[in-house]
Order: sequence, then structure tokens, then C-alpha cells
Amino acid sequence: MKMRFSLLFVFVIVVGIYSYNFSEAKEPVCSKFAYEEQLLEKMIRTEIKVETMVNEIKKTEDNVISTLGFIKRAVADFTDMFADMRGNITDEMIKRGDEIKRREESFKTLFEETRENLTNDIEAEKEKLIKPQGIVTYYISIVFYFFLSTADHSKINCCVLESCFILVYHVVKNI
Repeated sequence: MKMRFSLLFVFVIVVGIYSYNFSEAKEPVCSKFAYEEQLLEKMIRTEIKVETMVNEIKKTEDNVISTLGFIKRAVADFTDMFADMRGNITDEMIKRGDEIKRREESFKTLFEETRENLTNDIEAEKEKLIKPQGIVTYYISIVFYFFLSTADHSKINCCVLESCFILVYHVVKNI
């Protein structure tokens, strides 16, 4: 029995050793700092990602700054161009206003001179027409008096009357 007992003891020890090895094999063997190692690896991966993000943010910031500079230059150029255009338009409007005033004065002067000349010409023509009218009336009244004073209205008297009218016409024409 002793043998059985020793055999049983050996069997229990062998089973215990194998069962211990099998149970230990199922669980990973962890070092004392396994959790710290995993945490450190995760922090390193996070740090690499953060560095990548920082680089991308810097690139974006550089793009934004360059775009902002371009926009500022464009706004400054546009402001300068607008100021130049406003100045040019103002100068042109002043020139045109002065030109219109000058033309208006010139037109007024020309109109006044033309009105005065026309008035003088009308007065002169009026004087010319009034003087001959008095002479024509005088000659026509003489001719009618001569015609009416003769009792005989024959053909000869009509010819004389016609000749008198022609004479009056030539006299008036030469006046």
C-alpha cells in the first residue's frame, strides 16, 4: 500500500504540475509593468497623432495667413483704385460743369448779340419800308388824281396810268 500511496502521491503531483502548467499557459504571462507598457505605447501613438495634427494646423494657419494677406492687398488695391476713380470722376464732373457754365455764358452772349443785331436789322428794314411807303402813297395819289381828273377814261389814259405805275415801281425799287 505504500506503493499505492506513493504512486498515488506521484500521480497527484504529476497531475498538479500539469494542471498548473496548463492553467498558467491559458493565462498570458504578464510582467510587473505590463499595464504601464501598454499605457506608454498608447501615449506614444497619441503623441504622434497630435504632432501630425499640429503640423496640419500649422499648414492651415499658413494658408489662412497667406489668404488673409492676399485679401488685405486686394482690398487695399481696390480702395486705392476706388479713390482714384472717385477723384477722376470728381475732376471730370468739375471740368464738365465749368464747360457747361462757359458754354451757357457763351450762348447767352451770342443770343444777346444775335437779338440785338436782329432788332437793329428789323429797325433798319422798318425804316426802309416806312420811307418808301410815304413816297409810293404820294406818287399813287398823284396818278389817281390825274386819272380821275380827266373825264375821258380812254385807252390813252389807261396807258398813261399804267406807265405811271411802272414809273412808281422803279422809283420805289431804287429807293
